[in-house]
Amino acid sequence: DCYGYHAVDITNPFSPTLMLTHQFGCSASRVSMTVLAVADQRLYASNYSELYIYDLTVPDTPTLLGTYGQLGRAILVNGQYAYLGGWAITGMVILDVSGATTPTVVSVYPALDPVIRFIKRDSYLFVLTTSGVTVFDINNPISPVVVGVINYHDDRGDTSNFALEGD
Repeated sequence: DCYGYHAVDITNPFSPTLMLTHQFGCSASRVSMTVLAVADQRLYASNYSELYIYDLTVPDTPTLLGTYGQLGRAILVNGQYAYLGGWAITGMVILDVSGATTPTVVSVYPALDPVIRFIKRDSYLFVLTTSGVTVFDINNPISPVVVGVINYHDDRGDTSNFALEGD
């Protein structure tokens, strides 16, 4: 299996244009790479166990800048910080990715169930887990403060996604 990404120009949303296709590589072990986020000319991808940070300054030849292990499937990049979560991480890990060659853990919030998705709205981070939604105030991004929790894990089953009105 081969894996990579397509770069699409959406300057005109009524006529999106495929600009290029780039393959990271192929693997007989079927361990693929999934693009999780693009921010500030950097691409954040995962092979389910590590986070890979690529420089997209030249989009058709991405350059690997750095990696970070223990990645799940959820990431949100906000400025110089990346919020990580998922099945392989217990809770939420906050990385400083300003030095992309050596991402540094700046904070860990261990009390969360596995994280499924992050949504940021203003200075709040909404974190969907397997048991509910936790809302953090991230005015100080390396020291988030819990401002609300909705627990719903009961006989109604798990939730796999969520959205905020207006998104």
